Parts: sequence; C-alpha cells; structure tokens
Amino acid sequence: MQEIKKSYRELALKWHPDKNTDDTERAEKMFQDISEAYEVLSDKELRAKYDRGEPVFENQGGRGGGLSNDELRRACGDGRLRMTTGR
Repeated sequence: MQEIKKSYRELALKWHPDKNTDDTERAEKMFQDISEAYEVLSDKELRAKYDRGEPVFENQGGRGGGLSNDELRRACGDGRLRMTTGR
C-alpha cells in the first residue's frame, strides 16, 4: 500500500492542474483518472471487483463519467498506480 500511496502522490503532483497551466484540460482529466485509480487500489472491495474484471463504478450517481474499466486497467496496471502521458 505504501508503494501505491507514493506513486499516487508523485503522479498527483505531476498532473495537478495548477502545475500544468499550459494544458489544464488534459491535466484535469489525468488528475481525475489518477484519483479514481487510487480510490480503487486503496479500497479492498473496489480492488476485489477490479481484480475480478468487474465494473468498479457501476452506479456512479453524481460522480460524473469516471473511468471505464479499460482506462482504470491502464491506470492501475498490475496493482501499482501508473499513468502514461499519452504522447
């Protein structure tokens, strides 16, 4: 869990919209994706659903769009939080 928390902090700082004023739209999306991936990896129940390949955010209510399972898989990878720049 420490590795996940460390990766989350590094990525959250890297992609924080306040630090990416040249491309805030992309930074906001990445920051949101990173936060949702961290939420899944930090919650035993959500992590179990993710590990089984089940939809993680089935009833998102007011959460907005959220990550698709494919996007979440790319963000979570093998259980470590990681994000690519997509460039």
